[in-house]
Amino acid sequence: MKLVTLVLTLTFLFLSPLNSALAASGGEQKSERSKSVKPAKAPKAPKVVSPQQAAKVAQGRVGGKVLKVQTTRASGQQAYRVKVLKQDGHIVSVLIDAQTGRVIGN
Repeated sequence: MKLVTLVLTLTFLFLSPLNSALAASGGEQKSERSKSVKPAKAPKAPKVVSPQQAAKVAQGRVGGKVLKVQTTRASGQQAYRVKVLKQDGHIVSVLIDAQTGRVIGN
């Protein structure tokens, strides 16, 4: 009789935490296999603007003739500094973001 009581007590002690866990989760058991796994998305390659594209953007912004295109860094990002000779003879420098192609400074 003592053996039966011992077995029942141990069984109760063992199953008690499992029952509490099931009650806390709403009675649903979740297995690792039943979870849907989404495939990891490959990171998009950053859009990179060529020096020729940067020159066209700068020329469209101020007009004139492109003299020089240099790679540089602006605010920690790759950029192009485009020197343009305007119709009035002034030389202006236009800063183009190398990722987006936007004008980020003169």
